[in-house]
Amino acid sequence: MIPQLDQRAPDTPDRTGFLAAHPAPKPNPLLVPPVALLEVAQLLADEEPTHGNRWRRRPARHHLAAALRHTLRWNTGQTVDPDSGHSHLTHAAARILMALEQEATSKQHRPGA
Repeated sequence: MIPQLDQRAPDTPDRTGFLAAHPAPKPNPLLVPPVALLEVAQLLADEEPTHGNRWRRRPARHHLAAALRHTLRWNTGQTVDPDSGHSHLTHAAARILMALEQEATSKQHRPGA
């Protein structure tokens, strides 16, 4: 879930007259592991001429299934995807990010949730 940010200054009253004593914390992108993020970015750049943005048309569960396949392949000892030359973990991370993006932007929910 993307955190909702309180845009009011700490001493500005809201519509009920209460003060915003503690505004919601801002997300800190510096907490994201930079090397892993760069690996995912490189994978997406390498795959873009072939796949483009087609991933946006797929539901989150499609990406989660692909992430699981890549994770299982990595776990069985095949660390590098033979088609792309990138780590299966990089593929899995990219697919999880795609699923998260789908959930955050289209409000998809797991069946039964």
